[in-house]
Amino acid sequence: KAIAFVLEIGLLAIGFPASVAGGEASFRKHEISAGFGFGTIQEILVWLGEDLVTFIGGQTIEDVRGSGAISFSTGTIPTEMSFGLTAVFEQIEATCAHPDETRTSKTAALLGTARFHYLDGAAFSLYSGIGLGWCRIFDQNEFMGFQVTLLGANLRLAGSLGLFAELGAGFQGAVQAGLNVRF
Repeated sequence: KAIAFVLEIGLLAIGFPASVAGGEASFRKHEISAGFGFGTIQEILVWLGEDLVTFIGGQTIEDVRGSGAISFSTGTIPTEMSFGLTAVFEQIEATCAHPDETRTSKTAALLGTARFHYLDGAAFSLYSGIGLGWCRIFDQNEFMGFQVTLLGANLRLAGSLGLFAELGAGFQGAVQAGLNVRF
């Protein structure tokens, strides 16, 4: 479903008429993106916690599977700084041998984001950023969520359509990539 959504955004961007965007990149003030990340803080805590859970709780975890983090963002197009909102969703399943059960953890986060752009050209940009906000792990408590983007790169493919890749830490993952559209 996420792949179909990303493809729909891509097709929308390719067919987005230049007359609506004013025909110039300078008229484009917003960006939306859809991404997929792995190595999230939740996945890392589960991986690190396998031995701890076995040692303290007497449970043996046989398998851990994560959906990866699916994120949707919207924000401003910057000169040096940009601001936006990001929603992140993830599901992790841990299968235990003793006792025989599968535990499912679903995570949702809504983060306010800020990015500093080192280089923001028409075809390529480099940036770093931070996101802070609300997070909920279902069947547990709400708490503060975060994402730190150590380095992000954005490549414009054709007009308003672009690809991005990021290295960071937090709820969007250590590695994240996806599509974005400027309008």
